Amino acid sequence: MAETENVSSAEVNCDHNGFTVQVDVKHFKPEDLMVKVIGDFVEVQGRHEEKKKNGNGLTTRQFNRRYRVPKEVDIMALESAVSPNGILIISAPILPPDSGHALS
Repeated sequence: MAETENVSSAEVNCDHNGFTVQVDVKHFKPEDLMVKVIGDFVEVQGRHEEKKKNGNGLTTRQFNRRYRVPKEVDIMALESAVSPNGILIISAPILPPDSGHALS
């Protein structure tokens, strides 16, 4: 059964096609983002700093989000990319079912 969850500009989906997380990161450059796997979670961090136009002060934007990766997902094949419209797409395929055959 497919599951979709929308939480603060993020969409998480897991179905027979695989696991995907889409996060709106249009206020961040790709180099401002970090995607890590910690246990059975994928963690997304973003941090962007810029000087104010008048030169006085600094504006900082940052976020940290964690998403649980279901057990049936091949976490070692996880990939991430930022689309041209500023959406971070994290994806991984579903593990093939265990065939039950032992290697000899």
